[in-house]
Amino acid sequence: MSRGSATLKEILSQPEIWRITLEKFYPHVMSLKGFFDQNKFDAVVFTGCGSTYYLSLAAASLLQEVTHSPVQAKPASELLFFPHLSYLKGANILVVAVSRSGETSETISAIKKIKNSHLGKVLVITCNSASSLAHLADYLLYIDEAQEESVAQTRSFSSMMLLAQAFAGVVGDKDLSLLNTLPDRCHSLLSTYAPFAKDVGQDLSTNQFFFLGNGYLYGIACEAMLKMKEMTISHSEAYHFLEFRHGPMSMVDEKSIVIGLISEQAMRQELEVLSDMRKLGAKTIGLGFNLDGKIDFLHAKINLGETLSDWIEPILYLPILQLMGYFRSMEKGFNPDRPNNLEAVVKLSTL
Repeated sequence: MSRGSATLKEILSQPEIWRITLEKFYPHVMSLKGFFDQNKFDAVVFTGCGSTYYLSLAAASLLQEVTHSPVQAKPASELLFFPHLSYLKGANILVVAVSRSGETSETISAIKKIKNSHLGKVLVITCNSASSLAHLADYLLYIDEAQEESVAQTRSFSSMMLLAQAFAGVVGDKDLSLLNTLPDRCHSLLSTYAPFAKDVGQDLSTNQFFFLGNGYLYGIACEAMLKMKEMTISHSEAYHFLEFRHGPMSMVDEKSIVIGLISEQAMRQELEVLSDMRKLGAKTIGLGFNLDGKIDFLHAKINLGETLSDWIEPILYLPILQLMGYFRSMEKGFNPDRPNNLEAVVKLSTL
């Protein structure tokens, strides 16, 4: 296959894979609701490694929003080595383990420890239903069709995020039919903004990227940061919007791109941060819902369309950011299918 062809195919296939994901999910609705309600969990802990840890950050915020129960996200290594910092002693917890391969060493070791110590139940979200992690699940949500040839996660991440959002919708008694709008929205965004993503990616006059997000969008900003770092070997960081003023903005100059994932709850304050970064010389890009006519001071904006419910919006911020990383990788002569020094699955013999 030609350089980058797998990554591009996987990014562009997301609308169809999301449709398949929803088709596979809907038969689980009643049993998943029963599993969650019958166990009367005191708290939920999402866990993963790398991309799936960032997914966990976003998913934990969403689940807490819809259930009003304690939910947090921890890297799997933290669950493994510092379990006393991850959940309360004696609590009945649900651990949601997220892994594309289902074979990541830290995640498997952490889940085995939880199972062997009878600390709680385990729900697994994966793209490999035959994996070691899947076999440890008390409840399994999977989408094998989202598996990838590429090392860097794109459609696997978004499809597992879709399952996490759907899970939140079920336990939060949300209108699940809203999920059916997402594949068409994704297709429209890719069609509309692919040329823009290409222009941003191919502009090598910039050499550092800052992704900003608040609330459930912070995890998405972290994932966008990681994709840019993995695929393009570019300086890339992620912060909460207002935290960016507390030191990190000292790095901003005319070679910077500051990309804001704009929320409805904090839009005014987030836009003020982007405005300040433009004054410092950075190129500023805003992604969000209902942005038409509101932010002419930005260099560019990606309008994600009419507002949806909070619990299903995060996934739509991803595809254009993934494309930016792909096009920049290609422009720099790299192979986004096989990033430097990385493997698709991290396996550690010491665990």
